[in-house]
Amino acid sequence: MCGIVAVFNDNQAEEIANEGLKKIRHRGRDAKRIISGKKFAVGHCLHWITGSKIVQPLQGNGIFAADCEIYNWKELCKKFGIQAENDAELLFRLLENAKSWKERIKILDIVDGVYAFVYALNGKVLIARDIVGVKPLVFIKTGTKFAVASEKKALKELEAKWNSCLEHLHPRHIIIFDIKSGKIKDIRRKFIEINEVNKDLKKIVNELDKKISNAVLKRIPEQKLALLFSGGLDSSLLAHYTLNVNAKVEAFVAGIRKEGWKPAVDIEKAEKIAAELGIKLNKVEIDIEKAENEMVKVAKAIESPNVMKNSVALAVHLCAKRAYEKGFKVIFSGSGSDEIFAGYRRSKEGDINRECYSQLIKMYDRDLYRDDLAAMHNSIELRVPFLDIELVRFAFSFPGKFKVFNGIEKYVLRKVAESKKLSSAFIKKTAAQYGGNFLKAIKFVAKKKGFKSAAEFYESIVGKDLRIGVLFSGGKDSCLALWELQKQKYDVKCLLAVLSENPHSYMYHPIDKKLLEKQAKSLGIELLIKSTKGEKEKELKELEELIRTAKRKFNVEGVGCGAIWSSYQRNRIDEIAEKVGVTVLDPLWHRKQSDIINQLIREGFEVILSRVSSYGLSAEDLGKKIDWNLYKKFLALEKDFGFNVAGEGGEYETAVLDGPNFRERIKIKYEKVMENENVGFLKIR
Repeated sequence: MCGIVAVFNDNQAEEIANEGLKKIRHRGRDAKRIISGKKFAVGHCLHWITGSKIVQPLQGNGIFAADCEIYNWKELCKKFGIQAENDAELLFRLLENAKSWKERIKILDIVDGVYAFVYALNGKVLIARDIVGVKPLVFIKTGTKFAVASEKKALKELEAKWNSCLEHLHPRHIIIFDIKSGKIKDIRRKFIEINEVNKDLKKIVNELDKKISNAVLKRIPEQKLALLFSGGLDSSLLAHYTLNVNAKVEAFVAGIRKEGWKPAVDIEKAEKIAAELGIKLNKVEIDIEKAENEMVKVAKAIESPNVMKNSVALAVHLCAKRAYEKGFKVIFSGSGSDEIFAGYRRSKEGDINRECYSQLIKMYDRDLYRDDLAAMHNSIELRVPFLDIELVRFAFSFPGKFKVFNGIEKYVLRKVAESKKLSSAFIKKTAAQYGGNFLKAIKFVAKKKGFKSAAEFYESIVGKDLRIGVLFSGGKDSCLALWELQKQKYDVKCLLAVLSENPHSYMYHPIDKKLLEKQAKSLGIELLIKSTKGEKEKELKELEELIRTAKRKFNVEGVGCGAIWSSYQRNRIDEIAEKVGVTVLDPLWHRKQSDIINQLIREGFEVILSRVSSYGLSAEDLGKKIDWNLYKKFLALEKDFGFNVAGEGGEYETAVLDGPNFRERIKIKYEKVMENENVGFLKIR
């Protein structure tokens, strides 16, 4: 794990690079170097773990700086006849020897490992990162100026100076920047595919055992190894595989204590399982009085006000901090297991492999940047064996029914653990933020300091989260999703609406443009609109163009959506987002429909039925506000014939006239238009 800062086409490039390296010096304390010239500087700080201590940047025909762990570098040296002292030098030589930019990009397909790098040659700059997104890389551009870094904090001041915005490089995209013209060539990379060819559970378990073993083995350093350990399935398996090869490994678990609170569940569980495995356990338990300072440190380190991100990062931080104090340089994490083996509740329904895939492609923003920064803030390199690319590919080569079997999540992984006689094989999962009392402690501190919510506490420390646009129809789902994302302190820059001429579109509800404009005005958010004829699949092109417009105009890095149960809709949004290079935020996904309606009423949304299309509904219900009485009617209809309480089956559609994030209530006039006894809509005047 290392740190990169590179600046191009700025007279103060060396100064910017030098200051940036100071801000991320925690990423590499063993060496620092800057190569500079006319209006450019490439800087690097080294976190040396093993092998030859090669100081970067490296210079030949081009200039190269990388943060990488390439596990097949020695094999590649032999294959291509290259003499290199370490993995970074090997990658540099491969790039140098390539005869074209196309060939350089193709090289990444044969690299086994994780990486983020910048390579400048002949007036062009190539930046790339591993395809899952384990290693972080951000960039900023204005005109012909361009800068790259491992963390946003390294270049934060440039946002004001250059009047531009820092962006995460999407891991499935590669950028080539032309220094002279200032143009960016964005190249999309092909990711893994779901290919359920393996059908025999016994063979799958045996092969999975080998894949995990190999993923762990290649990541074990020559020195001693730390392990984030909760005593759960994932960390127990990692402990087993490391102990099996006699690695010098110690486990670390963290928690927060306060008088009157129950002890941290993770610590109690970790003690029991560590004793069974015979692994040394380091318990990091701090008092609530000391926790506040650590919370502030973590929020600044991970650059996010998101409460869930901070609660998980706090656990990583405390363990990494203690590991560093004990002389460790590498720590293992079980991150990625829940995503590829269906460990989340939301993964149990529908197409399980598709759900896992959706979770996996979002990890770079939701989990990996957070965990990398939390660990590296303490100069500890985080390694994630479950995200080994060969293991990930294999995880999508067998049916989802082996991941969730008879309601048991991560079933196939549990069968592997069972074959090792691990008592944690079928242990109940407890998320880190709950098992260590971290979320409870955060809420306690926020309340003590007088904040209305934990999110407001964190916002006071680091400001807003990612810049995003929110897909918006003016109905209850998109309005509630917007509100949830605002509460999580995302920086909502725009609302994105697609007006479809097709009333039966699978993707979009019929929308009244005038109502949308009134809603956007009341919300105080700019509205971007795109029209479509609503032809199936072709209508997706308009959505892609709309998201690209939001990205150009507002530099959005994410798109929020109100999808609840429509896989057709959510999967296509995922596909478009991957193509454009943004992440998807779906805060309502797979929530109980009754919970959605409860929250809308409880939090003061004024939602009316704008269209009805179901037995049990009539002209009398059109224009009605969803309140407790109407909710009771929905529940009765659900009991009688399976009516979807939140209208997920097309039973009704809605318009929102007011809510906690509206500045003023919207007034409308309408007439009711009925097509038959149970089907009708409001014609808004």
